[in-house]
Amino acid sequence: MKNIMEIEECCGCGACAEICPVKCIEMKQSKEGFLFPEVGKNCINCGKCYAVCPIDTPLCGNKYIKSYAAYSQDENVRRKSSSGGVFTKLAETVIKNGGSVFGAAFNTDIQLFHIKINSLSDIEKLRGSKYLQSNMKTVYKNVMDNIQKKILTMVVGTPCQIAALKKYIKTDSEYLITIDLVCHGVPSPGMFEGYIKILEKKYHGKVYKYNFREKKGNGISYSTCIELLDRNNNKKTICIDGNEDPYIMNFLTNRLQRHSCFYCPYTKIERVGDITIADYWGIEEAHPELKEVQGVSLVLVNTKKGDKYLKKTEGLTLIETEEEKFSKKNNHLYEPPKLENVRNEFYGEYRKRGFDSKFYKKVFLPRHYKIFLLKRRILMLIKK
Repeated sequence: MKNIMEIEECCGCGACAEICPVKCIEMKQSKEGFLFPEVGKNCINCGKCYAVCPIDTPLCGNKYIKSYAAYSQDENVRRKSSSGGVFTKLAETVIKNGGSVFGAAFNTDIQLFHIKINSLSDIEKLRGSKYLQSNMKTVYKNVMDNIQKKILTMVVGTPCQIAALKKYIKTDSEYLITIDLVCHGVPSPGMFEGYIKILEKKYHGKVYKYNFREKKGNGISYSTCIELLDRNNNKKTICIDGNEDPYIMNFLTNRLQRHSCFYCPYTKIERVGDITIADYWGIEEAHPELKEVQGVSLVLVNTKKGDKYLKKTEGLTLIETEEEKFSKKNNHLYEPPKLENVRNEFYGEYRKRGFDSKFYKKVFLPRHYKIFLLKRRILMLIKK
């Protein structure tokens, strides 16, 4: 029998480790900082790891039955969200009905894990975009336990994570609602930890909060805000325009993504979740009447269960939209990011030295970064 470690395009979901009956699979961090399975000597060749793998045998998805430009009617929710605040309203509905929500949240060390929440006050932990791969370790069994107890459960994640969960659960439970995200690929957790240490050294403090998408003004925006505590326990906030943030610049040019992301079988219009949520890029052209709304999401309803649940969700404005409108600038609904040589060069250097100050200055910062900043700021002054 093949070894699960031989699957070159492993997405790091960890489902194989969780389903192993003899617990001989451990998720370990590679030299690129991503999690991969490592099989121990106690393997009994049962094949369960292959059965649950969302990459070895990809799960078939469903073509959407309805599509919407959507946003929360609560302006405060939209302001705190990356785009239209749809996730927040969906989560509120589940929790108000006595259910649980699973999603990605940072812990106190700025490490990203999927966690379970049961209260409205905890929704903020899961809200917002996070350009990083989350650890799903505790999710599979907790979700299974929930649905066996007939507790309404919502899980939000990347398509490969949702596919892994569905293969683990094996049954389409009426108590499970899955939300998949339109994904641009996931960067390395190990690399991000090194980046945080560089930021702490640069800004002389301990990072306790990291927001990839702080909203500035109307629409969908990129503005990174980092909150730190200095040596005297005083708080300070550093905000970086998304167009100048080296992390975001590297992400958008496909330098940070996991290798499997470039071959993802789930970047297609047939979706594995009951509902798909995405930023509605190009909303100004597709629906000019919404250009003044502070963030609009694209929502695809892929199953009857998803449609039923969305109809129960209050406080959302749903405007029907067409594929010819949302397809133009939402290309990751149809194809994965493109693998460039710069990605392999980037991680080749990272494997050699880790995320030290030399790597940050010579590799991580985009080429001619200081000149780029100077030119951009001069142009901004001229425009004013």
